[in-house]
Amino acid sequence: MEEEKLSQKQTKRREKVIEYIYKSHNNRPLSIDISSTDIVLLEKKGKLNRTIINFYLRYLEQEIIKEDIRSKIYVYNTYFYDDIRKIYKLDEPNRFRQSGNIKIWTANIDIFSKDYLVIPIYNKVHCLLALICHPNAVFENAINFVKSNYTFVPEKTTHLIILTSTNEDVEEIIKSIKFYINLQYAYRMTNDVKPIFKDYDGYDNMFKTWIVMVKVSMKIDANK
Repeated sequence: MEEEKLSQKQTKRREKVIEYIYKSHNNRPLSIDISSTDIVLLEKKGKLNRTIINFYLRYLEQEIIKEDIRSKIYVYNTYFYDDIRKIYKLDEPNRFRQSGNIKIWTANIDIFSKDYLVIPIYNKVHCLLALICHPNAVFENAINFVKSNYTFVPEKTTHLIILTSTNEDVEEIIKSIKFYINLQYAYRMTNDVKPIFKDYDGYDNMFKTWIVMVKVSMKIDANK
């Protein structure tokens, strides 16, 4: 009986309050459900969780950013980085086997046609934001790099900007995101990920990385 009451109480706390409906890049309707628990955490405890972060980024994209600019931006959700980090940390054979799990995130999106890729990163201590500016530069430079027998010196670069309040995990984040971009390049060129694991480190000079320290007053809900 007590367990049943507890279950009912938990269900009530997670009761859906807001359903935010938006259209994906392929015009498919999607939604984000915000519960009473999410709102209480934000209003009374000043804590962010994945739901609130995902909702607000999507709200900015859909409601605030102008349509002509919106078409040049791709916004991921907070679960995306978790996937690329897990796969990046695997050894090479397992990276190859698991890489398809990353490909499906943007199976219908040409990320190299976008000017900006926005990747929110969430962990139990703090959240960060990664902004990839002009990812197509990596794609074009990589082609020239191979054509020139690996002697090409790029004139334009992709910029990776990390907004964070601490240096914790930043190095791993940078490597994981570079791995993802290079993986997408390999898929686009050959539909095969094998070459990228051999030559991955050779493309590092095509990125310029900026780490921007920001003051964050919000807390992170470690349970979400």
